[in-house]
Amino acid sequence: MNEYNVIDILELSELQNFDENWNLTKFVSSIVDTSDARQIIIHILDIWSKVNTDAKPIWMDLIERAGFYPYYVDKIQSEKKIFEPSTQAQIRTSFFKSDYLPNIYFHEQQKKIEQALNSGKNVAVSAPTSFGKSLLIEEIVARKQFKNILIIQPTLALIDETRRKLKKYSNHYNIVVNTRQIPKEQNIFILTAERVLEFPELPTIDFFVIDEFYKISNRLNDSRIDALNIALLNIMKEKPQAMFLTPSVDSLSEKFRKKYDVDFFKTDYALVNTNIVEVRNRNNKAKKIKLFELIKEQNAPSIVYVKSPNEAYKLANDYLNWLENLNNIENTNLEIFEWMDKNISPDWQLKRLLRNGIGTHNGALPRHIVTTEIDLFNDRHLKVLFATVSLIEGVNTVAKNMFIYSPNKGNNLIDFFDFANIRGRAGRMGHYFTGNVFLFNEEPELENFTIDVPSIDQKEVSDEILVNIPDEDVVDKERKKQLNYDIDSEL
Repeated sequence: MNEYNVIDILELSELQNFDENWNLTKFVSSIVDTSDARQIIIHILDIWSKVNTDAKPIWMDLIERAGFYPYYVDKIQSEKKIFEPSTQAQIRTSFFKSDYLPNIYFHEQQKKIEQALNSGKNVAVSAPTSFGKSLLIEEIVARKQFKNILIIQPTLALIDETRRKLKKYSNHYNIVVNTRQIPKEQNIFILTAERVLEFPELPTIDFFVIDEFYKISNRLNDSRIDALNIALLNIMKEKPQAMFLTPSVDSLSEKFRKKYDVDFFKTDYALVNTNIVEVRNRNNKAKKIKLFELIKEQNAPSIVYVKSPNEAYKLANDYLNWLENLNNIENTNLEIFEWMDKNISPDWQLKRLLRNGIGTHNGALPRHIVTTEIDLFNDRHLKVLFATVSLIEGVNTVAKNMFIYSPNKGNNLIDFFDFANIRGRAGRMGHYFTGNVFLFNEEPELENFTIDVPSIDQKEVSDEILVNIPDEDVVDKERKKQLNYDIDSEL
């Protein structure tokens, strides 16, 4: 059973021999609950059309045993001629079907979290990008059991994406995305932490979500940490049911978990594989040409990660100039072109990029332009998107390939957590079983990331957060007393 090397298996382009399938399925069956087994099963799904037909029912059994019910149901529906599930398998499968989302089946780990939510628990979820965390939000909304739901998102791009995804529930909920809107009887608030604090007379929240929860940590030294911590304190004092979602981290503040009775789900469970390709070239000019050559070779959508909006725009234009003699026109009549011609210019350089199947994600662009570019990319009208961390952190894109071209995020080097988050954007459940990551720099060293919560841990707490902590919970009471005295003196 130990003769199999997972790396070798993941390089197979076909598996036509029945005996080879039989031996491999016996091996996978013996380790079915492990990450190695899941990687092998996902790869088999990736090369499904080149797998021995007689062996497919055995693989179907393993797909179900691994808990990959979204894939399992899809194969049942498309492979009716060769596979008829047993009554027991049908009963097990029905258990994973959402009662509120049509034709949606949870995978094994999603179901565990859904059950915890259904029992009224507060949960925190640390999981890979391909886990399907956003589906858990929609499941809560689709139940229509809560009067007021608050979803805190860190960026306007994520607010817009969430709004569009939940728009289908607007016949039941009033969807609020800014402080100028007036709440109604039943609302979904999709706001940044800053907007939560600015919102006049926010009603009592029944269900509370913080997406990208790792941003609450002092480790990031982010200017928005104070607002997110204060929003957490203000909302949680009303005792809503809560869900905190984050990309994979190692641990979460124990004090935070105890205070709010939070069940912490940490998992490496993923429904896509990642294939890392190291690209070594120290010469900047040669490095850029190598990037362009690799992008051109791909038959599926690609994202190129760079450190800044300026570099994204410049590199996109350099790529276009490199393509000029290749007759690369991809889009002749996109709807957005009419708006560009009327409001900007028929000669706008971005239009030229889009015509050639190239996008660039820039926060300075009008919001609807950015949203349209993402839609065009996900619909495969754009072959490549040059982007910064603003796109990588949370926005759902359908990309087969990720090119990590820059080692920086702004002026700082990418750490392992950033790297893992960017890497996780390659591949997409239901679209691409395997994502390719082309790495142009050294992979950052593995390091632990524990989410501290300054407003609860109070180890490194700013003055702004401290004055918002209830007196009975304050650790450094003398410091808060002095702060209150100073504030009163200034008034």
